[in-house]
Amino acid sequence: LNDVVLVVAGKTLYRVDKNDTVKQIGDIAGTNIVYFADNSVHVMIVGSSTYKYTITSESLSIITNDGSEFMGASDVTLLDSRLVWTVPNSGRIQWSNLIETATSGLNYATAEAKSDNLVRTITVNGQLWLIGEKTTEIWMSTGNPDLPFQRMSGAFIPTGCATKNSVCVFGGGLAWLTSSDHGQSQIVLTQGYQAQRVSNHAIETEIANYARVD
Repeated sequence: LNDVVLVVAGKTLYRVDKNDTVKQIGDIAGTNIVYFADNSVHVMIVGSSTYKYTITSESLSIITNDGSEFMGASDVTLLDSRLVWTVPNSGRIQWSNLIETATSGLNYATAEAKSDNLVRTITVNGQLWLIGEKTTEIWMSTGNPDLPFQRMSGAFIPTGCATKNSVCVFGGGLAWLTSSDHGQSQIVLTQGYQAQRVSNHAIETEIANYARVD
């Protein structure tokens, strides 16, 4: 995808090349924010449903969990040629086979530190960040095909995320919206394996006046 971009506008996936030529690819269900990750062969697209776009054939197909080993996805990222996604309403991540979107019922792991559900999984600086409702863990690639990812010893942050769509790469770390012990929304920025509050009371008061923060 060096010379093209994929865009979801409304409920349609488009391919746009460097000459600004637009090609309609297919339908994407729902109105949720869409996540993309590609392994140079396929692009996994996650919104209300999950799709596979094959780059060479420009074909789009839906990935279902009806009787398959795919557990469902609420986002997607890439690390070391494997697509990795959060399994909805759980503390699990699942990953694909190498340079594939296909997976196995054994290709999953569970965040270990606490029992909170995961909100977002994202790759930054060659590491997987498993951001939960109350806590965050950092995992690394192992090179072991049977267990390609594992938690880094001591890489634990007692800070979770209030809304997955707030998570973004900022500088060399991540920023997101968290919720304090008193339910106050705050913006945090990671520095190393720590999350520092960067919002002030005025910003937090403004956020508190929003009808919704997700």
